[in-house]
Amino acid sequence: MKAARSQSIKENLPKVPTHIKGLDEILQGGLPENHVSLIVGGPGSGKSILGMQFLYNEAQEGNSGIFITFEEKAETIRHNSMLLGFDLTEVEENNTLYIMEAQLDPSVIISGEFDIEGLLVMVGALAKKMGATRIVVDAIDVLLQHFNDSYLERKSLYILHKWLLDHNMTAVMTVKTADHVNNVSHYQFLDYLTNCVIQLRSEVVNRVSTSLLRVVKYRGSDFSHNEFPYIIKPGGIFIHAIPSVKMQNTALGKIISSGHPTLDELLGGGYRQSSCVSDSRAPLKPSNSVVFKKSLRKHFRS
Repeated sequence: MKAARSQSIKENLPKVPTHIKGLDEILQGGLPENHVSLIVGGPGSGKSILGMQFLYNEAQEGNSGIFITFEEKAETIRHNSMLLGFDLTEVEENNTLYIMEAQLDPSVIISGEFDIEGLLVMVGALAKKMGATRIVVDAIDVLLQHFNDSYLERKSLYILHKWLLDHNMTAVMTVKTADHVNNVSHYQFLDYLTNCVIQLRSEVVNRVSTSLLRVVKYRGSDFSHNEFPYIIKPGGIFIHAIPSVKMQNTALGKIISSGHPTLDELLGGGYRQSSCVSDSRAPLKPSNSVVFKKSLRKHFRS
């Protein structure tokens, strides 16, 4: 019954592969199709790169997508992508990828003249023209911080989330958070709004920095729950998805009596042949060590 239910969940949750090395293995297939995923992380953690890499890979597969940026110019994104080996020229010319600059004058937002629904009308028209079903909303926090009003922030995010679902978009949103924070802090409610949450963070141990990826949640799907190291280099983000390994060690050798019935009982019969045994209470004295080694040899020969 349980197996049938698990199989039913998998069948009812179509996924879109990211084609990012290691990530699809961790997500057990890819991102949830026609749903919203969230990527959170500190500055320089690779949120925008991961989003663009997903769209670029999908564009090469013939699936059109839109990259909405609230933080950087389109030319800057093209330049940074080229440094990683993503030449966006062809996919942009083929109309399978479009970079939309959505930077707004803060005075327009503060004055109340900005309406996210107006922006979504433009995005909708572009998506219809391209036949786009993939979308990345990069650095949505840059837009929201201009509101200076928690109610307007949440309202705008709910409108955006509903629009993405209504238009059957496989969407990715990125949000900045401090590296030492284990959630989305100010935008923590997005954890519950989105179907999949991916966290990127860095830690420094003995002056060595390591970048780590963890899937915090994946609604309706199983996934790898551990943290996985990743690197950013030409070619994009590469994740070392360490597989789960089962311990299948076998006992060393046959049981050999210690010569003490009580100790044998505690040890389940005695020592194991080819094992190393020591007394943790105190180091062996040289004379005792010799006797002990001779005793071991005697046992091993028997």
